Amino acid sequence: ECEKSKELSELNMYDKIITLTDNDKRILENNGVNIPISVSPAAINTTPLPYKEWLGKIVFVGGYNHIPNREGIDWFMSQVATHLPNNTKFDIVGTSWPTHYAEHQPIQICLRGFVEKLEDAAYGQIMIVPILTGSGMRMKILEAAAMSMPIITTTVGVEGLDFTDNESCIIADEPESFAQAIIKLSNDVALRKHIGCGARNVFDQKYAVQILAKRREQIYKQLLLCEKD
Repeated sequence: ECEKSKELSELNMYDKIITLTDNDKRILENNGVNIPISVSPAAINTTPLPYKEWLGKIVFVGGYNHIPNREGIDWFMSQVATHLPNNTKFDIVGTSWPTHYAEHQPIQICLRGFVEKLEDAAYGQIMIVPILTGSGMRMKILEAAAMSMPIITTTVGVEGLDFTDNESCIIADEPESFAQAIIKLSNDVALRKHIGCGARNVFDQKYAVQILAKRREQIYKQLLLCEKD
């Protein structure tokens, strides 16, 4: 608590703070940060791609050493995967995942490790984001959206991003509903395309590099004008 108070006090010494999401801004304001705060999401380098029909796998992107990733996959394995058909194919893309995550599981799991190009491992799949804790932006959701991938996420996973349930993603917080979302997307061609294209539309309208760069530039210009005044 003492360390938290110190950090908040130090934040109030700046002229302006830039957060990645509106949710981060609210957290700081609710905790006593009273200087101007602007929201400017981070951009990604993933090449935008058109919708591609499903290649038969679900995929998760993220390293083992990031605690929210590990917690989310543990929850998925122990509580969600048991509700899925045993022929479900699931790729985990990211570093340091122990081999036991692929052994003796109720579904077929492949640990892909680090990949040079995410497109090679994820494009044409269903992205799952079973995140239960944490804050900030889930860049994996933006990466999936850029590739027009259908996304299944928790409320926490999509927190701070302008994606809408059943339009640009599917949000499910309970194990059974998360599993049912996977099964439903697996069996519904039209729904996969609807969610994937909806995600890409959100990306193009709100998170494309040129849009975010312009937004950040405006924040810097306003700050410089205030300094001149």
